Amino acid sequence: MSNETVTTELGFTTQVQTKQIQPQWGWPGYYKGKPRPTIKDKDLISMAIDEELKGFMAYNTESGEEAAKEVKEQLTATLNYTYADHDGFKLAKALDDEGWEGSSELVELCDELIHRRSQMARQAETLWVGDNELKQQYPDGMLVTYKAPWGKSTTGTVVGWDADGRYRIKPSQLAYTYLVPLEQVVGPAEDKPTTEIAHLASE
Repeated sequence: MSNETVTTELGFTTQVQTKQIQPQWGWPGYYKGKPRPTIKDKDLISMAIDEELKGFMAYNTESGEEAAKEVKEQLTATLNYTYADHDGFKLAKALDDEGWEGSSELVELCDELIHRRSQMARQAETLWVGDNELKQQYPDGMLVTYKAPWGKSTTGTVVGWDADGRYRIKPSQLAYTYLVPLEQVVGPAEDKPTTEIAHLASE
């Protein structure tokens, strides 16, 4: 609790107690100067599991704090498997290997968990953009050089900007667009690459 001065409708001032409530995705300024949040961040994995834990507990017909702790530890360890990162079926198969009973219901629970974690990561990225006061540096229509997912530098035209700090870029001579993190856009295609935001890139 903390005291806060407020003004009433009649113009009087008074002290009231206010409860400090932590925002769902972290305190304002939490991501200042930090790397972009990712789905691998332990706090995001933990929060995602907490939100979906009830379904997994019901599936295993378990209850109690000790059982919940054990299930959460299993889900945390399994989510760290590289091959189970983005696929509910593979995540369910990994749990099946750990002694869970595999079924379509388990696959659905795993899909929901993966979706929840991705959703949380995207919202955390939006906070990261705000905390670091990052803006669209290259306007729509500009030809830029960026690092493609396979690591090669290529060029494309900026066609949009998302709140989570990704450019929408249409590669040269291709019909589709990529969502490219701002820290992977190295600069206008005719200029030398810039590195002013490279320190914010994730390892």
